Formats: sequence, structure tokens, C-alpha cells
Amino acid sequence: MDPHLVHRSRDLLDRAEVLFDDAAGITDDGAERFRQFYLAAIRAAGAILAVYEPPGPVRRRRNARDAWSRVKAVAPQYAELAEYFGGLSLMRSRVEAGLVRQVDDTLCARVERRAAEFLDAADASLLAYEQGRLSVSGAVSDGLGAGA
Repeated sequence: MDPHLVHRSRDLLDRAEVLFDDAAGITDDGAERFRQFYLAAIRAAGAILAVYEPPGPVRRRRNARDAWSRVKAVAPQYAELAEYFGGLSLMRSRVEAGLVRQVDDTLCARVERRAAEFLDAADASLLAYEQGRLSVSGAVSDGLGAGA
């Protein structure tokens, strides 16, 4: 177990939880809540990537992939969640640009549930790694894969 990897992943997960808790307390037209829940999920994606991606510098390529694509590639058991949040990336950009000022309560509630699910998944991955049930390369030794 690499303590640096654990620290990095735990730090990202802690920041995700702060964003999630902050979002839950926002009473606005939904746009800021949506944005904060999305950002919590992307921090959770970072925590998952810290565990699953091989250590070393991130390669810069012309076809550099976003975090959601990288999660799908290295941790396919979380592909559905990564696909869901990847599909919200444009909306998040539009909210941040001020082009979208209201987000429906139903969508916010759905994003909140999926973000909570993703934070739980990131926590489970980190815990499995800390307990030696998950290698740095992402090979699972106890079946933590799909449905984790």
C-alpha cells in the first residue's frame, strides 16, 4: 500500500464530501446545488483515479480524455456512474457560464442521489486498497468489482 496514494485519494474524497454537504444546504433555484453536487462527483472521480490509475505523470496527448472517460477505462465497474456524470458536463459548463440559471428540483435530487452513490463507490475503492484487497493497477482480489 502506498501511503502517498492513500493520502491523495482521501484528500480528494474529503473535498468531495465537503462539496456534497455544502450543496445539500443550498436553497437556491437549483443551479448552484446542481453545480456543487457535480463538483463533488468529479472530486470522487479523482479519488477513484488516484487509486486505479498507475502512478506517474499524466500523459498529455492531443486526444486527452476527461475524468469520466478515464474512470470508465480504468474502473469499468463505475462506468454507469461515469457515463451519467459525463452526460452532465455540458450542463455544468452552462451553469458555470451563467447560461443556465435554474435547474429543476427533480434533476437536482437525482444528481444528489447519484453523487452520494459515487462518493460511496470512491470510499469503497479506497478502503479496499487500504485493506490490500485492491492493487494499484485496479486488479480486484475479492470481487469488489461490479456492484461495489
